Amino acid sequence: MWHLRVSILKDQEARGDAPARRFAFKSMHHLTHAANQLEAAFRDSFEIKKCGVETPDAMGGRVNDGRSENVTIDFDSETASESWEQFLARLKTLEDEWEHEGHQEKASVL
Repeated sequence: MWHLRVSILKDQEARGDAPARRFAFKSMHHLTHAANQLEAAFRDSFEIKKCGVETPDAMGGRVNDGRSENVTIDFDSETASESWEQFLARLKTLEDEWEHEGHQEKASVL
C-alpha cells in the first residue's frame, strides 16, 4: 500500500480548520497521480509543499521508500482568490474521486 497525507494550513496555523486527510492507494502510480492532481488543482493559487517520508536504512542513514507522500497546502485568507468554502469544495471533489476509486483510508470531515 502507498499512502498520501493531505494537510491544510489556514493562515499559517494548524488549528483544526481542516484536519489532515489520509488516503491509501494500491500502487505507486495511483499515489503519484493523486499527488499530481492536488498540485495541478492548487499550485496556481496556494503554496504547496510535498515531501516523502524517510525511514532508516541498513547503513544507518535515511531513505525515502516512496510509499508515503505528505502534501501541505498553505491557505492564506489575505491573498486567496477564492473563499475558504470554495477551496474546501474543490478539495472535496478530489477526495470524492479517490473515495469512489476505493482509496480513502478514513472518511473526510468535509
